[in-house]
Amino acid sequence: MAIKIGGTNVIDDYKVLSGITDMDGTYTNYHPVVTAVPNTLGLDLSFSVLKRTMLAAETFTFTGAANGRTTVFLLDTSASGFAPTFPTQFSFQTVPTWTDSRYWTITIVCFGSTSVYCTAVGVTSTPSSTLSNFSLGGLGGWDTIQNSYGSGTPWASASVTFLHSAANNRVNITHTAGDSRNGSTQTTVYANYTGLTGITAVEVQYNISSQSCSGSECSTGGAPGYGGNGPLPTNDGYSPSTYYSCASSSVQFHWSASVDSGSGNDSHTTCSFSGFSNSNPHFRIKIVCNEGTFYSTGSAGDVSVFANYGPTPGMNPGV
Repeated sequence: MAIKIGGTNVIDDYKVLSGITDMDGTYTNYHPVVTAVPNTLGLDLSFSVLKRTMLAAETFTFTGAANGRTTVFLLDTSASGFAPTFPTQFSFQTVPTWTDSRYWTITIVCFGSTSVYCTAVGVTSTPSSTLSNFSLGGLGGWDTIQNSYGSGTPWASASVTFLHSAANNRVNITHTAGDSRNGSTQTTVYANYTGLTGITAVEVQYNISSQSCSGSECSTGGAPGYGGNGPLPTNDGYSPSTYYSCASSSVQFHWSASVDSGSGNDSHTTCSFSGFSNSNPHFRIKIVCNEGTFYSTGSAGDVSVFANYGPTPGMNPGV
């Protein structure tokens, strides 16, 4: 907050004195404004305190360096633990291992306009605000390799559904897989959160290196009983690496294969997930709230679902 005398600013929001020609005495309890670092990722070192919650593995630039300027940078690497990259002019007394902590207080001191020295102190977590990651593996995990055959319309499928459960402080993640011969199995796991208030967005994305469909179902739609279009999430309007809201209605990423007597082609649908990492997780939930932006991630095995029409099993080409 600026300080005025007679309606004239004498100290602005950033602790800069102005309009003062003569003064003596002491001052106390002056605090700087905390300035958010924009999505262009430029650190303006003319400000006293900067703050950023990372949205990805971000690379920062800087302006405003001048001899003696000191800036405190409050950095939240998010629940995903993204790693920042700083300009080459920034010299750390000890180079941090960014995955050791989520929250960092970085003191930046300028020795001229190009020599910048930094000290980083990390805090592992704040107990009042958390969002857990989730697992699709383990006992009863998501079985993404499915095969089916037979008369009628044999099908096989695998899907993951996300829905925010505000009353229970969590996001429900339901994974389903099965085929026309054995039916489907369904398991729900959770991304739980604590201390998140004023939630304005709950979104989810999936990240893959490739996905494809071959055979009859590519033109005939999803597996019988599935309410979407299929056979790929893109047929249902869900593109990879794009966030979709699951705040009030569910989002399902679905892969399926089916074939009937009217087609001489087997059906095969695949999805190859990218290598699991914090910057490109297989699945990621994002929650935006008063406390900041929080992320939850989960990994999965590649999907290969296959169906053929006939009395004997065919060979799943994705196995």
